[in-house]
Amino acid sequence: MHKITSVLRVRNFFVFVLSQTVSQFGDKLDYIALIGLIGTFAPEREPILLSQLAIFFSAPVLIFGPISGVLVDRWNRKYVMVTCDILRGTMVCLIPLVFVLFKNIYPVFALVFLLFLFTLFFNTARLSIIPDLVKREDVLVANSVATSVGRFATFAGMVLGGLIIDWDFWISNLGITGWQAGFFLDGVTFYFSALFLATITIHLMAHKQKQQMIRVIGGGLKGVLIDLKEVWHLVLRLKAVTYVFASVLILVFAASAVYIFVIPMVQHGIKWGTKGVGFLGGFGGIGLLIGAFTFGIFGHQIRLKDVIFVGIVIFGVGLFLLTFIKQFLFLAIFAFVGGLCLSPVFIAQETILHHTVPDLFRGRIFSSREWLLAGSFALFSLINGAVGSIIDSLVWLKIVGVIVVTVSVLNRLIIGRYAQDNHVS
Repeated sequence: MHKITSVLRVRNFFVFVLSQTVSQFGDKLDYIALIGLIGTFAPEREPILLSQLAIFFSAPVLIFGPISGVLVDRWNRKYVMVTCDILRGTMVCLIPLVFVLFKNIYPVFALVFLLFLFTLFFNTARLSIIPDLVKREDVLVANSVATSVGRFATFAGMVLGGLIIDWDFWISNLGITGWQAGFFLDGVTFYFSALFLATITIHLMAHKQKQQMIRVIGGGLKGVLIDLKEVWHLVLRLKAVTYVFASVLILVFAASAVYIFVIPMVQHGIKWGTKGVGFLGGFGGIGLLIGAFTFGIFGHQIRLKDVIFVGIVIFGVGLFLLTFIKQFLFLAIFAFVGGLCLSPVFIAQETILHHTVPDLFRGRIFSSREWLLAGSFALFSLINGAVGSIIDSLVWLKIVGVIVVTVSVLNRLIIGRYAQDNHVS
């Protein structure tokens, strides 16, 4: 507990955490609002529209992911985050206006593309900046604190988001729908986040700014390809990083199945609607919060690669068991336990990367991870959607659970055995 309070006394880190609390609350509110919009626009086409939505928010990372890390490694990370938050706030405020204007979901998807393009640069800077705000020995605790607060915002955003979207107040008093109100409120959170981040006083200078920018602009594609070759060589050479990237793929495979099948099950199968999705997200958020807080206290006693392995295996088993009882209570338990187990996994992944990757490569590593995450999520979402239209979705969820556990064991035995883990103190 002393380490947690100590790291929170670092002013710049405290401001960073405060901004992320506001921003991540808005992120979840935005997510619930999108689900509410799709459910209103075409409930009978919801699974396929959710799959298409996954493509639109994955496409920016697939197209621009590699170069985002190259640029963020050369730019001031604070300024990147402030600028992107302002732009993201503008995009989400435009979504309800564009839908009303065009009466079609696809112009909204175009704004979602731009929203996640700015989110890509924001996340690359956010994930890279923590070691610049705290001492190296405090990185795990800082990651735990940031994750804990973020999970609290996730809980609040999902639970309150579902209630906000389904609240009759908006239509009866303001003449707007709940999902429209959700987007406008989300825009406000982004602007507040930008304001908080602007007060960070640390000077984050870019690496070799002038020479490196000349190389990127003048060297063009060749310079970018050289940088990407260097970073993927690093991923394959450092087995700890390889292990983290492999675990990301496993998690995304499981998450895409939950996204495609569990959300429609909650909304229409057990008839809990959008608020049911929000409540489940809230239970997951509580699990994430407790898991992050607990791991921040006791995490130094456990090898990080084992944390990743055990957490993913438990989630895979839970996914298998999920198919036997289609009741909201069991789904809520699954969400809570899933959050409890996966929160330490996320923290362990980021801490391994912070400890292992040199600062000059940090932005490129995290952007490459985001690129891998987005690309695999789009691919796995399409695969899950296609397979789910051929065989029963519950049968496929069982198979997904078995695959997750099996591949996790192979990852730990084949790659994890060579991954250095000097974290335990």
